Amino acid sequence: MHSTQTDDALIARLLDLSPFPIVVSRLRDHSVLAINDATAALFRGPKEAAVGRHVPDYYVNPEQREQLADLIRRDGRVDRFRTHLRRDDGTTFWTFSSARLVTYEGEAAVLTAFNEVEEQLAANDRRLTAQSNALKELTERQADSAARFEERLQEILATAARTLVVGRLSVWRLAYDQQSIRCLDLYTLSSDRHDDQGALGYFDAPAYFDALGTERVIAAHDAATDPRTCELRDSYLKPLGIGAMLDVPLRKDGTTVGVLCAEHVGDGRTWTVDEQNFAISVANLIVVALVDDDRREAIAKLADSEARARMIVDTAHDGFVGIDSLGRIVDWNAAAEATFGWSPAEVLGRTLSDVIIPTEYREAHVRGIQRFLDTGAAPVVNKRLELSALHRSGREFPIELTVTSPTRFGDGYFFGAFLRDISERRERDLQLRTAKESAEAATRAKSEFLANMSHELRTPLNGVLGYAQLLQREAGLSARQREALDAITKSGSHLLGVINEILDLSKIEAGHIDTAATTTDLLQLGADLRQLVAESAQRKQLRLRTVIGPDVPRAVCLDGRHVRQVLLNLLGNAIKFTERGRVTFRVEVEGEGAERERTVRFVIADTGAGIAAGHLGRIFEPFEQVGDRKARAEGTGLGLAITRRIIEQMGGRIDVESAL
Repeated sequence: MHSTQTDDALIARLLDLSPFPIVVSRLRDHSVLAINDATAALFRGPKEAAVGRHVPDYYVNPEQREQLADLIRRDGRVDRFRTHLRRDDGTTFWTFSSARLVTYEGEAAVLTAFNEVEEQLAANDRRLTAQSNALKELTERQADSAARFEERLQEILATAARTLVVGRLSVWRLAYDQQSIRCLDLYTLSSDRHDDQGALGYFDAPAYFDALGTERVIAAHDAATDPRTCELRDSYLKPLGIGAMLDVPLRKDGTTVGVLCAEHVGDGRTWTVDEQNFAISVANLIVVALVDDDRREAIAKLADSEARARMIVDTAHDGFVGIDSLGRIVDWNAAAEATFGWSPAEVLGRTLSDVIIPTEYREAHVRGIQRFLDTGAAPVVNKRLELSALHRSGREFPIELTVTSPTRFGDGYFFGAFLRDISERRERDLQLRTAKESAEAATRAKSEFLANMSHELRTPLNGVLGYAQLLQREAGLSARQREALDAITKSGSHLLGVINEILDLSKIEAGHIDTAATTTDLLQLGADLRQLVAESAQRKQLRLRTVIGPDVPRAVCLDGRHVRQVLLNLLGNAIKFTERGRVTFRVEVEGEGAERERTVRFVIADTGAGIAAGHLGRIFEPFEQVGDRKARAEGTGLGLAITRRIIEQMGGRIDVESAL
């Protein structure tokens, strides 16, 4: 805490150095303790005569002194208190008084500084004149300016900063999501330089962002304590030495798009009403420049868009024809010329019905245009239609037509249409249908042939296997004979399996396989499958694991016979191609909601060698086999093909994954 002697010395020094009138008076009895030369000049009397006088004697209305004293006692300070004072010669004048409670000569005293209203008015007049001239100059330049927005903005900021006498003046653009602002340009008065670096996010200063959306002007006389700007104190204000901020939101069509930010470097600053109004006017000029820049950009984009559209239309492979509300042709590209045989010069201005529409369809075309003009109904718009058109030679040919949505064109509408000659496509479609029908007939004949041949082959083969089995029961066979019979039996069984699978495949392709959904016990199905393949797994010393999910229903409605066939085939393959480890059979339920909306999923996983990614697509093709050569020799290459087709026939899906 300062000593009384130190306070007295400071006050005495202030009295000597200050160019403003200053009076020190005792708070207790309102007597004058000291004045400076500026005060003596203002009151037109010697300093010695003023010391000891009663301060209220100088007030035209002594109650103003009591009011000022009460404010001092309560707040310790008063700023710009308007008072009416009297000189010794009887003349009066108005001042703005600012006072502070101090200690002088060991007693509570009031230090009061005066600012004569006439001088303040003159300063205000000079400031308003400078602001008016700056706005006039900026308005005239901006109205005739063909410069880019960046150049116009720099000129506005530099002129406005010099007029406001503010250290930093910048414009920030608000992001589309209203969550951040980015600096477009910052002008620093002391260095006469422009910069465009800096960004601020909503969560850095939410109160400031909220104020941008609601307030007309943010006049923060003390930015560090103002609730709208105090959140910026540590991260922005203190590092840059900013004491006061005068910010004006930039609004376009009622939406905040940015902010003009005036920053006073130093202590706090009181922003006058005229300074606030000047900042608002400058902000309006910036908004006008923004709108003008957006307009120029939109015009440039429109011109580019029209040029691109024209180029696309002119170079399109499809014909493009445009007509007006009277059906007259107003646009005709090169592809239309190639399609219909007419040049643009020959058709522009003629009605479309006279040029490319066959006689029997012309009346309907005219009625359709009139119906749109009367009711706005356009049932053919944006639909792909196949119609007949007329070539210049008089030949009719099929076209594919798409009519775009009508747009305003002068006093009426513009209708655009893309047209394509589909004569060749129609011919190809006919050829494809004929080929498809032939192929389907050949497939049916092949399937029927395979089915018949399979039956014919199975009968004698079953006889061969039967006699081989009878011979194997003979007791007196030599080892060589028994080995031969075993080979006959194994080869015959393999061949019978191939024939049976060919028969199944041919039935599927011929459409002779029927599926029938019945109530199936999934737990029993899992137990049956395990029993059927357990011996094969044990023979190879594989662990066989069956997992039934807890939410799997006991009974479901599906084709149990074919599901059993499919799963048995897949489990057999898994065991066949797995040399060590385990085979897992898992049943689970996918989906949520009612049971009818859920799906039963069967998963068979093994620890076999795996299949290369490039071969995964081949395993479902007939007679295709991949993987272990020995295991391939034991199979036919039809099992997975039949499995997939049965699953698809039942409306299911089979997927395969490999870790190889």
